[in-house]
Amino acid sequence: MSLVGITIFIGLLLIMLPDFGEVSQERMTSASMTMCLRKVRAGIRSDLEKGNTVKTDYEIKCPKLISKLAVHSNGKIEVSNPTHGIQLSFEPVLKEGKVVWSCEGTPAEFVPTSCRQKTGQ
Repeated sequence: MSLVGITIFIGLLLIMLPDFGEVSQERMTSASMTMCLRKVRAGIRSDLEKGNTVKTDYEIKCPKLISKLAVHSNGKIEVSNPTHGIQLSFEPVLKEGKVVWSCEGTPAEFVPTSCRQKTGQ
């Protein structure tokens, strides 16, 4: 294939890509916020499963994504990103000695799928 053919092929592929507009950027932001909380959730999970007092003084590790982080004594986590108007809440529940997470957030169209489905991540 010639250089011109390859260039045309790549151009066609780019044209066929879906439009990643602001909605997708906000969905990516909320998913990234969720990923940023992995260590916080792991710490809370460990505390709850061991019967320890839940640590509440976590630091924000992703300040460009999360401007507010609140961890409550029951392990509930609340985070927000005012740039995109996203608020997420994660709540742990002990089931048979293991933590299962439920989550919710607003606006609903930007909440990660795992949160909407309350998968227990």
